[in-house]
Amino acid sequence: ANDATINTLITGGALAKNGTGNLTLSGNNTFASFAINGGTVTAASDAALGAGTATFAGGTTLVAQGTPRT
Repeated sequence: ANDATINTLITGGALAKNGTGNLTLSGNNTFASFAINGGTVTAASDAALGAGTATFAGGTTLVAQGTPRT
């Protein structure tokens, strides 16, 4: 499995994560849709998952590391 970290802003369009391994996103992203088709996604900021919909396939994992809300 290959892991990757993207620390920059991702804008517009759609993003898909395929295969095993972990993808860490930490930018204030504004992409419109996100499909998680395998592995793990770590959201390391409050806006990491973009501005639209996120769809998770069975067997995938989301790790949230954003700011806790009270």
